[in-house]
Amino acid sequence: MTFLNGVVLDPQQQLQLIDQYGGIEALGGEHTAPHFAAAWAHALNTPFQWGKQMASHLGGDRDPMVVAWPRRIPAGGSIRPQFTHCIDIAPTVLELVGIPEPDQVDGIAQEPMDGTSFAYTLDDPQAAEQHTVQYFEMFGSRAIYKDGWWACARLDKAPWDFSPTTLARFAPGVYNPDDDTWELYYLPDDFSQAHNLAADNPEKLSQLQDLFWEEAERNRAL
Repeated sequence: MTFLNGVVLDPQQQLQLIDQYGGIEALGGEHTAPHFAAAWAHALNTPFQWGKQMASHLGGDRDPMVVAWPRRIPAGGSIRPQFTHCIDIAPTVLELVGIPEPDQVDGIAQEPMDGTSFAYTLDDPQAAEQHTVQYFEMFGSRAIYKDGWWACARLDKAPWDFSPTTLARFAPGVYNPDDDTWELYYLPDDFSQAHNLAADNPEKLSQLQDLFWEEAERNRAL
């Protein structure tokens, strides 16, 4: 935790502290912390841009998922290209075990799940994608996915910057989300969001911007 408190240690001092607290085997224990500098968090998301709290880019959104079911998925190690979101997991489990989505839990009415079961991909790795639209937003960092296209915008600040000067730029009546710069990517051809197509396809970008606000309203984010 020394670096989090502004204490600068050279490599030799760091090794001495590791030995003092029990050596390599002690890492992750009660005397150490699983935290590291924000820049390393971003570096570990390579090749994706950004990271935690950044809903605009895949560094803050994309995670691997492994599904194992030998009786149903005989071809181990196969990859599914269809877009899938964490909200799809519950509908998938319900479909696979044959349980209908509950409309009440403990007498309390439930809203319909937004997710789309991805059970259809288990038997056909190349099945047509069924989850075709997804909205993302966190602390003003935002994105919309539709049919392989990804449009996104973020605040002009680092996610960890809460200095008074920065916060003043985003105060009510000062900050205008329409001034944020939007980016556009086509994920089937651009896995890591390396090629911003906003200038080449302004019509597609405009369509996705409108869709973002529709989804934001539907999700009661406004």
